[in-house]
This record gives sequence, structure tokens and C-alpha cells, in this order.
Amino acid sequence: MLRHYRTAAARDGWRPGRTRSPAAGHAIDLCFTREVEGTPTVLTVYSLTREAFASSGDPFPPELATGSGFAVEATADAAGAAADYAD
Repeated sequence: MLRHYRTAAARDGWRPGRTRSPAAGHAIDLCFTREVEGTPTVLTVYSLTREAFASSGDPFPPELATGSGFAVEATADAAGAAADYAD
């Protein structure tokens, strides 16, 4: 799955970004950046782990216990400020 997103992101012009764990508790597996319509944008792919759900207060779905759950998220600042994947 991670190989798929690396390939697809590169093909669409996304550049690899720094990878670290943001304060929200999500362990980021992949991070990419690019401008979308002139706005700095960040694309992240992260594992849906027990820890990620614990930080949100949501119950952990049993079907994710195999480690097969991932979330993909694109974020940008509406005012066009530089984006950081940890924001």
C-alpha cells in the first residue's frame, strides 16, 4: 500500500516531505508536499493504530487489528500560508 502511494504521489507531482509524528498522535507513514492552485498543500498517509484512536477518544474498530487500516489526508491553509504536515 505504501509503495502504491509513493508511486501515485510522484506521478501526480507530489514531493516527499519530512516524516515525523504530529502532536495529534498519528504515526505518519508517508508525507508529500506540492502546490495546488497556488496553495502549499500537504498529503499524508498514516496507519490507523490503537494509539491514533485512543488520542481521539473513538473506539478502535476490531477490523483494523490486523494493521491494514490507513488514512489519506490532504491539508492546506485557506490563507495560503506554508503548510506543515503536523498542523
